Amino acid sequence: MDTVTRLVNLVRESSSLQHRLFRSLLEEMSSEHKDLLLHNDVRWLSKGRVLERVCDLRDELVSFLSSLQSQKAHEFLSFLTDTKVIADVNFLCDVMSHLNHLNLQLQGKNHTVAEMYEVVEAFRSKLHLLERDIHGRKLHFPRLREHCEKNEMPEDPPFSVSADGQWTGEAERLVPSIEEGALQMEVLEMGSSELLKAQHKDAPPGQEQTLQCTSATTEYKPNIRQVTSSRRSHFSH
Repeated sequence: MDTVTRLVNLVRESSSLQHRLFRSLLEEMSSEHKDLLLHNDVRWLSKGRVLERVCDLRDELVSFLSSLQSQKAHEFLSFLTDTKVIADVNFLCDVMSHLNHLNLQLQGKNHTVAEMYEVVEAFRSKLHLLERDIHGRKLHFPRLREHCEKNEMPEDPPFSVSADGQWTGEAERLVPSIEEGALQMEVLEMGSSELLKAQHKDAPPGQEQTLQCTSATTEYKPNIRQVTSSRRSHFSH
């Protein structure tokens, strides 16, 4: 990630001329993106977007760096043309995509502790799937899969999880489980809240169904006698 950030900074911050030349190159190559994103902070969401943009513009970056006469440009060119290194970058890009999705699910207002707990627990379950998938069909690592197929790389990636459960174990350490006792207290307090009761009492039927199960009813009344008379009874009944 540090190398990718320095690469972006080289293109955008070294000189306004280099930046303009790169943007002109993107326009000439009819690239979908017209510029790189500058990494301004350390949030996962920003890192993920920077990685995606660099992966999407890899060919354009190689063309641009090839035209520069500098040691830094040569080093970054070697970085971008190393298929094993770029496999790592694509893998990191896919991982960041999953983390960004988790981040977005946890953001926003009006989330209860129970809802956020469900999101985190679901993500932990997904980690077990991702851990198996990385050595399989890579269904959940689309960028890495495409890169490996394009460059005819072996099925096993150039990196691996050294022990079963290492990914999920590290996730549990970084995102500790919500204390069960606190969750029980939160649920009881929610159930005793007169404000919540009043809000959901007057809520439209569609919103009320999010908190309770309602049986589906219909105005249609079947004619049981007609149905049974049209069927032949089995002798064993």
